[in-house]
Amino acid sequence: MLTGRYPQRTGIVGVLRDHHDAIGLDLDERTIADQLSAAGYETALIREVAPGIPETYRPLQRGFAHAFGFLSGTIDYYTHLSRGGGRKGLPVLSRDGEPFESEGYFPDRLRRRGRALP
Repeated sequence: MLTGRYPQRTGIVGVLRDHHDAIGLDLDERTIADQLSAAGYETALIREVAPGIPETYRPLQRGFAHAFGFLSGTIDYYTHLSRGGGRKGLPVLSRDGEPFESEGYFPDRLRRRGRALP
């Protein structure tokens, strides 16, 4: 959805797993957030999946002004630790590019954060 293209044409060849720590959405791809930002819109990504773990693939480098979620492929919804997709067993929550800690059921946190945006 970020590019409107098939994943295999954007550098994503499957579900991001532990051995995919260093890959992400091809840096030559323009995202919908890139397009909207260029048109003057303020963009936000509140998600359960990141376009890649390394800094260059993260939402704030891909056209989003705000981002809230986690950096790995999957997390435990209660402990908020990575279950796979990179950094397994480590905290991976990110808010506007900075790590943070949270309590509670994570899908509820995503919903509340979405409602808090202007």
